[in-house]
Parts: sequence; structure tokens; C-alpha cells
Amino acid sequence: MCSPGFADKAAIDTPAALARAELLIERPELWRRWFAHAGLTAEPTLEGPVIADASLALEAALRGQGVALTCSLAAAPAIARGDLVAPIDVSLRSGRRWWALWRQGSARTTMGILDWCLAELHAIQTAHMDLV
Repeated sequence: MCSPGFADKAAIDTPAALARAELLIERPELWRRWFAHAGLTAEPTLEGPVIADASLALEAALRGQGVALTCSLAAAPAIARGDLVAPIDVSLRSGRRWWALWRQGSARTTMGILDWCLAELHAIQTAHMDLV
């Protein structure tokens, strides 16, 4: 994901062009998986700032500082507003999972909240899935 202005300025139209752009790197192995999935035959040199927090990488992308490989669920509001775009229409499942824990005896209230959260996440995920 990146800002529309960054995508225009960087002229990102292929995975190879993306490999030459400013990448915001949270997890290098995910970038390598994404490039392989996108069909880039040579492993790219991953250059760019290493940002260990996904929300900071997303914020940097919003500010036009580069391209972040991010969960589309987290980026969905910015995508809907037009603040972020996927310069290449290739997505990859991250393999990440969500877990919920609660104290014994509080399951009834917790399950109601969890049901609501899952319904909201499903609605968002239906519009924007996977890593983009």
C-alpha cells in the first residue's frame, strides 16, 4: 500500500518497478514471499527503512514515504477514503491468526463482544482481503 501520489510519482506498474521503489520494511520475509508470489524471478534487494511496527509502516505509507506491505484489513479505512492504493493488484495471505482469551465466568459477555467484532471484521475483509 502507498499513497496515490507516491504511486504516481514512482510509476509503479510492475513487481520489478515496485522492487526499485522505496519499500517500508516491517518483515523482510513477507516482502520476499510477496515478490515471489508476484512472479519476480530475481530476489530483490530489499532497501528502505526497517519499521518494526505495522501501524508505523502504515502511517509512513499514508504520508507518502514509501510502499508498505500491510494487512488489507488494517488498511481498509484508508483504502475506502482513497488515502491508500495498491500499486500492484497482487495479494498474498499472511498466515496470521487472531486469538481471543477471556476469564472463566465472563464468557457470555465476551462472546457477545467477540461475535460483534468478528461480524465487523468479516464485513471489512469481504471488501479488502489478504496482504496487498
